[in-house]
Amino acid sequence: MNYNISLPNIPRKNAFTAIRIISALIVVYEHFVVLTNYALPCLELRGIAVNIFFFLSGFWVTRSFFTSKSIFEFYNKRIKKIFPAYLTVVFVTAILLVFMSSLDTISYFTDSGFLKYLIANISTLNFIHPDLPGVFKGAPVNGSLWTIKIELGFYIILPFILFLCFGKTEEVNLEKYRCLMILSIVYLLSVSYVVLIPILVDKYHLPSSIENQLPAFMSYFATGMLFFFYYEKILCVINKVVIIAIPIFCVCYLLRNNYCCAIFEPITLGVIIMWVALKARPLYIFTECYDFSYWLYLIHYPIIMVYIFLFGN
Repeated sequence: MNYNISLPNIPRKNAFTAIRIISALIVVYEHFVVLTNYALPCLELRGIAVNIFFFLSGFWVTRSFFTSKSIFEFYNKRIKKIFPAYLTVVFVTAILLVFMSSLDTISYFTDSGFLKYLIANISTLNFIHPDLPGVFKGAPVNGSLWTIKIELGFYIILPFILFLCFGKTEEVNLEKYRCLMILSIVYLLSVSYVVLIPILVDKYHLPSSIENQLPAFMSYFATGMLFFFYYEKILCVINKVVIIAIPIFCVCYLLRNNYCCAIFEPITLGVIIMWVALKARPLYIFTECYDFSYWLYLIHYPIIMVYIFLFGN
């Protein structure tokens, strides 16, 4: 890790924390509406909110890579960022939900499903065993955890993308646009995945879960990386570009067309989020606030499920 690169000069006061918290609250609210079936308005924004997290991850995790002295330090920082909270939620949830189980305490903790749940979720392969024995009638305990393996996948692939961008050189010359070319290829491959996989799923009756794997979201990570590397240049034109990005994004959202969303949503969403982060001054008040968005994202789903169990719907 001998890349010589100047880091983006991000102002101390910004709206990044506010964006994360608002995005997490959107996910919480819409999961509550969907899971409870309450007659409340739902704009189907939770997918966009999750994509915002992926875009921000592409930006900030890339920065974390370049501020680390070694790749080991980088991964150490990522592990400390993700796993303490994640594992705490997995274990605490598994233990406390014994009170929601139709099984008695001994049967619950000795049931093979309990161990399978822990193994699957500790490894972040939540889809293998998302339920606990006798809990919520077999429904997934925490339907939000699927994004963690996507995030970890990006951490793993990031050094390889950077190697393709810069090789072993110690001088990073972005004027050659090699980085732009590589990130564009990653973006287009991700778009191709999003467009083609649903067709293959329908044609060959493949598991629909493969539609929501890492390649489907690499366009958002790549966009975040792009904004990191070309931050100063993008900042100079963002007030003009956002005027174009907003209507394009809105059209894609309203049409709900898979092709339109796959091609245009990542880059337009990135422009909008970066503009809000740097220009929405009223949201700067969150700069000094503790960013509880990750914890909120991790714990809200089982809490909603417990609410449904206790009060029904």
